Amino acid sequence: MEDHIHTVIQPDARFALPLLRFAPSVISFFIFPLLLRSFF
Repeated sequence: MEDHIHTVIQPDARFALPLLRFAPSVISFFIFPLLLRSFF
């Protein structure tokens, strides 16, 4: 059971690193329209 859980966690870590890199761009992409709506 523990070995199976360990193998499941490793791919998540591989996906997490690119997500952390793209997160700021994605967050800014969603925040800018909200800021524009609030100002206009």
